[in-house]
Amino acid sequence: NSTGAGMTINGIYTNSAASGQSISKNIVRNLTNYGTRVSTGTAASIIGLCINTGGSSSGINTIGNNKVFTFNNATTTADGVEAYGIYFETSSTGSATLENNKIYDIKTSSTSTNANIIGLYIGNGLTTTKNNMISLGSGLTSAYNISGIRKSNTKNNSFYHNTVLLTGIGVGVAGTTNTYAFYKTGSGTDILLNNILINERSNASGNTQKHYVLNVNDLTTFTSDYNVAYHPGTGGLLGAVGATDYATGETWGTGTSKDANSKIQSVYFVDATTGNLNITGTSINDALLGMPNLATVTTDIANATRNTPLTYAGAHEASNLNIPAPSKTFTVTVPNGTAKVYVAGIFTGKKWDLTTPHELVATANPNEFTGTFACTNDVAYKYLCEKVGDWDYQEAIYQGTSDPIPASNRNYNAADVVPIWYRINKLKLNVSFEGVVPSTLFLKNSGDNWTSPDILTHNGNTYSVVIGGTPGAKFPANTQYKYYTNDEVNDNWECNADGSPILAANNRWSVAPVLNDVIARFTTALVSGLNGTKMNARIMHTSTGIEVAVDGKATIELYTVNGIMLDKTNANGTYKHELNNGVYIIRINGISTKFVK
Repeated sequence: NSTGAGMTINGIYTNSAASGQSISKNIVRNLTNYGTRVSTGTAASIIGLCINTGGSSSGINTIGNNKVFTFNNATTTADGVEAYGIYFETSSTGSATLENNKIYDIKTSSTSTNANIIGLYIGNGLTTTKNNMISLGSGLTSAYNISGIRKSNTKNNSFYHNTVLLTGIGVGVAGTTNTYAFYKTGSGTDILLNNILINERSNASGNTQKHYVLNVNDLTTFTSDYNVAYHPGTGGLLGAVGATDYATGETWGTGTSKDANSKIQSVYFVDATTGNLNITGTSINDALLGMPNLATVTTDIANATRNTPLTYAGAHEASNLNIPAPSKTFTVTVPNGTAKVYVAGIFTGKKWDLTTPHELVATANPNEFTGTFACTNDVAYKYLCEKVGDWDYQEAIYQGTSDPIPASNRNYNAADVVPIWYRINKLKLNVSFEGVVPSTLFLKNSGDNWTSPDILTHNGNTYSVVIGGTPGAKFPANTQYKYYTNDEVNDNWECNADGSPILAANNRWSVAPVLNDVIARFTTALVSGLNGTKMNARIMHTSTGIEVAVDGKATIELYTVNGIMLDKTNANGTYKHELNNGVYIIRINGISTKFVK
C-alpha cells in the first residue's frame, strides 16, 4: 500500500533492453494506492505488470500465465487517475506474445468519471495476444472509462481467443467517458479472431454513457471475424468506427463488412468476480460458440488441447464441440385445437429464446406434439402456443373465475400435459344441437362485459365462428360465453335440457383454441328452425332501405346485427322497409341472410 501523493505502484516493472525476456507465472495482487497521482501510461497511479522497454529492445518478450488482480486506487479526490492490469510497450520492431494471463478486479474509488481502468494495454510493438481472461467492472457503479483490451499504436497486432467481460449495473451519470471490451485507437494490420467480447455494463436512469463491444479508429487494415459478442445493458452497442456508432450486430455487419461469421450470444461463466471466465452451464456444447480452429493457437489458457475442426471462441476449451451435444425428446399434450407448440428454456444455444423458440411437430395422436432438442439433464423450460416474443402465450394454471396464472418452469419429463394457455390468439367455436337447429345463432362473452354479440355462421345443421386471430389478440382461459338465438323470441338464451337456466357459474369457458359445443335447448323451445319452408326470394337494395321479392306468402323478420328485432310481418310477393346505413339480419321463413345498407 502507498499513501504518497505522487507515487506510482507497480507490481512488477521492467525497462530492460535485453532480448528474449519472459515474465511468466507470477501472481500480482492486493495493490492499493491511497495517493492522488494523476498521470497516464507508465506513470499511472497503479500498474500490475509494467513492461516498458521503449525503443531499445527488439527481442521476443513473453508475458504469460500471470494472475493480476485486486488493485485499487483508493483516493476519492483525484481526477483522472489510471489503473492498469498489464501495461506493455516495447520498441517499434520488438515483438511479444501476451498469453494465458488472468486479469480481474481492478478498481478506483475516485468520484471523477475521468478515471481510467484498463485490463491489458498495448502501447507499442508487434504483439500476439491470445488466451487471456479479463474481467472488470464488477461492483463499480461510477461511470468510469473502462477498457478490457486497449491497443494504442500503429504496429501490427493480433488478438486470438481472448475472453473479455465488463460488468456492472446502475451505472451513474457520466461525463464524456465510455466503456469498451475491445478498444483500438491506432492503425496497423490488426487481426481480431475467435474472441469472446462481452460488455454488460448498464446505465442507471439519466446516464447516456455508451458501452461498446468494439470501438476502432478505422477499418482499413483491420480484420475481425468469428467472434462472440454480447451487449445487453442499457447503453450497450455492438461497436463504433470513429464517430459512427453501430447499435446491433446486423448494422455493424452491414456498415463495416466485418464479422460476417461472428455471433451475438450470451455466455455463462463460472465466476466473473474471481476472474474465472471458464465456460459453464448451457454454454458448454453451445454450437454458437464454435469457431474454426486456428493453427496458431493449439491450446487454451489451461494448456488443454484445442479441438478441430471446431474450437471454442475465447480462452477456455470447455469440451469437444465436434461431438454431438446431449439432447432430450419432449412430448406434450396440449389444449384442443392448438395449431403450433413451442418450447423455451435453458437449451443449448437457445436460452429462454421467445423470438425463435424450438418448435415441436404434431404426432398422430390428437393434440400431441414432440421434438428433440439439445440440452442438459437439468433443463428448465415452458411451452408456448405462439412465437411472437410474448410470455402471455405461455402455459398456465386454471383459476376458475379468476385470471389464470403462468405455470412454473418445468423440469424434464418425457410426457407433459398443458391444461390451458395463459392467453390464446384466436378462439374457434363449433356448435351442434341436441334438438331443433335454430335459424340464427349469436353469442356474447365476458371479454367485453357481455355487450357486443358475435354472429355465428351456419353450415348444414351446425354453426361456427372464429373470434380474434389478429396480431396481438389475447383471450384468457377464464373468458366466459353463452349462446342465444332470436328464434321464437328475442334473446332466447341456451339453457339446460330440462329448461332450467344456466347459472353464471356454469357458463362456457374458452379453455382451448378450438371448442366443440353442444346446445341442449333454448329457454323458449324451438318449434322449427333451419328445416323451415324454403322459397325463392330476391333481396334488393333501394335508395331508402331494403326490398324483398318472394314468389308467394312468407314470414319476414328484420333484425339489427345485435339481434334486436325491427320488424316482423307476413308478406305476399313484396316486402319493403326503410333503413339507416348499417348491417342487418333478414330472415325469410326462418332462413337468415346478412344485409348491408
